Amino acid sequence: MPMLRFILSFFAMCAATLLSGCVDLIKTGGSVRHIVRLFVVASVVLLSGCFSLIDTEGPIGEPEEVEVDGRGFGIVRQEWGVPITTNEGQPILIQSMVYRHMGSPRRRPLVIINHGDPVSPSKRRSGYTTDSYRYGAHWFAHRGYNVVVALRAGFGRSQGTGQLMGTGCIWLKHEQAGNSVADEILKIVDHFREQDWVDRGNIVLVGQSWGGIGVVAAAARRPPGVRAVIDFAGITPRNRVTGLCNPTNAFRAFSDYAKSTEIPVLWVFSENDPYIEISHLQKTYAVYAEIASGPAELALMPPYGKNGHMLFPRMGGVPIWSPVVRSFLDRRVPQADGS
Repeated sequence: MPMLRFILSFFAMCAATLLSGCVDLIKTGGSVRHIVRLFVVASVVLLSGCFSLIDTEGPIGEPEEVEVDGRGFGIVRQEWGVPITTNEGQPILIQSMVYRHMGSPRRRPLVIINHGDPVSPSKRRSGYTTDSYRYGAHWFAHRGYNVVVALRAGFGRSQGTGQLMGTGCIWLKHEQAGNSVADEILKIVDHFREQDWVDRGNIVLVGQSWGGIGVVAAAARRPPGVRAVIDFAGITPRNRVTGLCNPTNAFRAFSDYAKSTEIPVLWVFSENDPYIEISHLQKTYAVYAEIASGPAELALMPPYGKNGHMLFPRMGGVPIWSPVVRSFLDRRVPQADGS
């Protein structure tokens, strides 16, 4: 049965990829050959991924020491297979990289980092690894946090086929997609809350792009132990040709998330993010901050390189966003230590 589910999910994703491409073709006048090529590449990559998926639960291999934190404890990282059950009832393993402080005498706060979603579904396997957010992970670890970088179902070497964000830019269903991402994030939170090296009452959710939308959606669920949420570049995406993707739907989604949010949320965006419109961001944030019961903060960062959407994943972005994030966390999760 699991194999049958995989096969059915695989063909559903391929069909959705083709449909999404056709919608964009109609809107932009693109090439039919390009859409067909996209469908073939997505199929090949998804099929090849099923032969190299993670297959071990828990820690894998030997831990690797990466640095020493501000209190002199060695920070090690190790790949993990995290067991979760999909909303369809299928048990799968999620590929994760775990950063821990060896020799620490106490449980430490935990940061869980969540990724985005590529424009092309064919990049879900090849475009993401557990090193995709290593610079941010190292920064949080050095500050005294344990850190998990988790790849959702269908990405990297994680099992499963992943969730669709919608069928084309103009029909994007933000609330449904955000909640789907949040479902996985919170299952990963539940797993790591049970580890004896985690301070289960001090968990921080960090997300970039669609991962950012996902952690905002997760905050609305009031998950136990989650003390703060940081959204990097997670807002209504913009197609460079057609403009904002279903902005009315997105605006409603963030308004709905805010209604049940009590957890402090920090929004971090770059002025030259090609996938956002500043005016729409400011309008959405203003309504969110007014509705939410918990404090919300917006940090609009100066332009980063040629693509501000990559402010968080890239090494050069760390000096830009880290002072704002450090200030936010020092006020919200002061139990973490380090330099």
